[in-house]
Amino acid sequence: GDTVTARVTAILTHPVPDLTKLRHDVPPNVFGLIRQMLEKDPDRRINSVRRVGAEVENMLRNLDSATEVMEPPVLANPGQPAKPDSRFNTPTNMNIPAFALEPENAVGNVQNQSATRNITLDDISSTSNTDNERITAPQTSQEIVTTPQRRVPVWAWAVMAVLAMAVVGLGLVASGVLTPAETVEVDAAVLPAPSGDTLRVLIADIQPLSGASERDITRMIMNDLEQRYEIGNTHTKLDIVRYPESITSQDDAVTIANREKAAVVVWGTYDNNRVQLDVQAGSVALFPTIHFPRGIIDRIANVRLELQDPQTESIAPYVAGVVGILHSADGNLAEWARMIAIIPTDVTAPTVVRSSAANTHCYFQQYLASPDTATSCIDSAISAEPGNAILYWLRAMARNRDYLIEFVDERMLPAQLNTLRDAAAQDFETAKRLGPDNWVMPLFSHLDGSTVGNRKSNLVIVNDVNEIETAVSLRSDDWTPLYIRAELAYKQGDIDLAREYIDRALESEPDVTLPYTSALLLALRQGDLAAVHDYIETIVMDFPDYTVSARMFDVLIGVTIPESLIPGIFSNLVIGQYSAASNIAQAFNQGNSSPGLFGGDETLILLTGISQCGQGNYEQANLAFTNVINFDRTFAFARLMRASAAREVGDRSRFDSDLESLRNSSQADILAPYIDAVNTGELTCANVFDLNVLGRYHPDEVVPDA
Repeated sequence: GDTVTARVTAILTHPVPDLTKLRHDVPPNVFGLIRQMLEKDPDRRINSVRRVGAEVENMLRNLDSATEVMEPPVLANPGQPAKPDSRFNTPTNMNIPAFALEPENAVGNVQNQSATRNITLDDISSTSNTDNERITAPQTSQEIVTTPQRRVPVWAWAVMAVLAMAVVGLGLVASGVLTPAETVEVDAAVLPAPSGDTLRVLIADIQPLSGASERDITRMIMNDLEQRYEIGNTHTKLDIVRYPESITSQDDAVTIANREKAAVVVWGTYDNNRVQLDVQAGSVALFPTIHFPRGIIDRIANVRLELQDPQTESIAPYVAGVVGILHSADGNLAEWARMIAIIPTDVTAPTVVRSSAANTHCYFQQYLASPDTATSCIDSAISAEPGNAILYWLRAMARNRDYLIEFVDERMLPAQLNTLRDAAAQDFETAKRLGPDNWVMPLFSHLDGSTVGNRKSNLVIVNDVNEIETAVSLRSDDWTPLYIRAELAYKQGDIDLAREYIDRALESEPDVTLPYTSALLLALRQGDLAAVHDYIETIVMDFPDYTVSARMFDVLIGVTIPESLIPGIFSNLVIGQYSAASNIAQAFNQGNSSPGLFGGDETLILLTGISQCGQGNYEQANLAFTNVINFDRTFAFARLMRASAAREVGDRSRFDSDLESLRNSSQADILAPYIDAVNTGELTCANVFDLNVLGRYHPDEVVPDA
C-alpha cells in the first residue's frame, strides 16, 4: 500500500481529479473553483478565504434566481434593484442602505438605469450598534411581494461540504503545513517611494470572480481618478498609483499600504453584473500627529462600494473623503479643507453597502452643496458612535460655517444666531474632551469670527491666543496655526509680530496663495516694497490658479472676504488689466463689509485707487487713497500713492505735503528710493505694480555707486 509520504507527495504534485466524473450534476464553475483552490502553482491558486466566499456567494446568487418567468416584485423602495445581502461582507457595526434614492429625490439620468445620486436627509436611515440588525427602507402603501424559495439541490450541499474541506486545505497550505520549504518574501516594496508631499492612492488589481468576462476594471478606476485628481485638478496633492497585485483582505491592505507608503487603498472583485470595491484608510504613519487608535479612524472612513458600471460611476468622492478623515485626525486644517474643496459634484456615485462610514462620507459630499444635509448626516454618524471626537469636530466646523454665513446674510433672528453659535462651541468643547490632548483641531474654535461683517457690525470673537500657541508647538511644521497666530497679532495691533509669524509660516513653502497674500498686505503696511515685489511675483508666477485658496476659504468660513479676492486683483494689475481689477474690488465693496484677516478691506480700497490710476481716473483714485488714510493715518504706502495721484492732477500742495510727511515718518528709510521715484514721476500710482518698474528699486537690483 501507499505510504503516508507517497500520499502527501501525490496530493502536492498530481493534478486535481475531474469531479464531473464522480458527480455528473456538479456545474463546471463549481469544479473550476475547487480546481483553482487546489492548484499546485501558487501564482494561479486562490489563496484567500474571502475570495472563496465571494465566489460561492456568486454561485448561490445565480442559484437563487428563479428560472420561471415571474412578475417582478414590488419593492418598498421603488427604483432600487433588489439584491440579497452579501453572505461574506466584512462585519461592521451597522447596516446602512446608504445613498439610496427615493424616486422623487433622484436627480437623474434614466439611461442605463443610472442616476446621479444627491444625498438628502431622507436617505440616511437611523443607525444601530447591533451588527446583525438590518435597517429597512421606509414602508409605503405598496405591497411587498416575495418570491417563493427554491429548494437547494443535493449537489449544492455536497459542494458546500467539499468547499469547506478545501478551505481547510487552503488554510494548511497558507500556514505552511502542506507547502514546500520555499517561501516568498513580501517585505520589499513593489513600487518606488512616493516623491514630494503628495499622498499616494493605491489601486490594487481588481480580480474577476469565476465565470466573469475579463475586463480591465482597474484601468477604468485609475482613469477616472487620474482625470479628476491629477489632470483636471492639479492641486489635489493626490498621486494615483496602480499596484500590480491583488489584495484580498483589509488586513493585507493595511500591510501593503504601510510597505508602499499609501494613504488610501482600493481593492476588490468583479463579476459580469457588478464591481465591489473597498476604499479604506492606508498607512497612518504618513500622518505623524495622528494620536487616535486606528479603529476609530477605520470605522468612520472605510467603505465598501458596489458599482454597476465602473465607466460611468466614480469612487472619487470617497477617496477624497477617506483622506479628509485622515487629515481631520492628524490636525491638518488646510489639507482637510482642500479635500472637501476637491470633491467632485458631477459624478454618478456608487452604492455604499454595509458600512458605518456612509454617514461620514455623506457629510463630506454635502458639506458645500447642502450644509443642512451635511449636519444631519453627521448627526446620524454621532448617534452610531457617540464617543468619537472626530465626528463632533466635523459637526462643529459645519455649524461654525453656517453661523458665519447667517451672520453676514442677516437671515436669522439674533436669538437663533446665538443658539447656532453656542451649538458649534459646545461641539468644539466635546471634541476637545473626547480627543487626545495633543490633537489640535478643537483649538481652532473660532474660524473666523473676526474676519466677517454685515451691514450693521463686524464679529469680534477670536481664537484664544494660548490655544493657538499650543497648536503652533504641536504642529511646528504646519503653516496654518502660524498663520492664525499672525492674524491674532495683527488684530492686537502688533504688525511686526504678525509679520514674524507669517514669515515662519512661509518657511514651510505653502502651496496656496493665502499666506503669501497676507504677507504682501503686511509688507505694504510696513512700507517694504521690495518684499511686496517678491510676494506679487510668487503669487502671479507660482499660483496662477488663485481660486484654490478661494475654494478653501469657502470650506472654512463660507463667506467671501478680501483676502480671497486680492490675488486676482494683483494678477490683473501686474498685466495692466486695470478695469478687470477694479470690477473685482468694486463688486466686493458694494455687497460685503467683511474686514478680512489683515485689513484686507482697506487694501481693497487702496487697490481700487490704483486701478483707477491705471485708467486715468486720478480724482477717483485720490478719493480712494484719502479714504484709506482716514482709516489708518500710519498707512504710509497709501500716502505715497495719494502723492502720485496729486501730482497727476496738478495738486502741488497735496503732493508736497504728502512727500514731506513720508520723509518724516518711521518708514522714511525703507521708502526713501520710492519717495524719490514718485517725486521724479518715474514711479506712479499706475505703474507701481508693474514688476519691471518696481524691480528697479529692489535692493538686489540696485548697483552701488562706484
